[in-house]
Amino acid sequence: MDGVRRAVVVEVESPPPQLYAVEKPAPPWGDLEARLMIVGLAPAAHGGNRCGRMFTGDRSAQNLFAVLHSLGLSNKPYSLSRDDGVELRCVYITSAVKCAPPRNRPTAEEVRNYSLWLAEEISAVRPQVVVALGRVTWDAVIRTLGAPRRPSPTAQFCRPAP
Repeated sequence: MDGVRRAVVVEVESPPPQLYAVEKPAPPWGDLEARLMIVGLAPAAHGGNRCGRMFTGDRSAQNLFAVLHSLGLSNKPYSLSRDDGVELRCVYITSAVKCAPPRNRPTAEEVRNYSLWLAEEISAVRPQVVVALGRVTWDAVIRTLGAPRRPSPTAQFCRPAP
């Protein structure tokens, strides 16, 4: 990875204090050469905000990592703490809002304020696929990419064949 990309990621990990919603930001993490970028809304108060790493230490983390592990994209089926030895392969995890928002609901202004960091991350990592988790995140990613506004996709669930 070149120095410019490394510098962008370091800067993204430290947004200026006036943008902090609650406590400190949970930095993005993963493979900086990733083909897949997963974008969550914000660090969970009892997960990423407490542990200091996105999708770590809560139920959503365990669900995500069970799937990533089953696909061979994570060396472990869980994410418990920053020092749990989890390594991602071809995956970079970040968020549209870098700090846990009050009552777990970021304002539109907070999402807009952090869009610069999301844009820098997408530019630095250059993923082939960006997965946005949730409607607000979808809207933030679409806006950041400058793509035409389209309706948010709806999740399609199917049951396994008997």
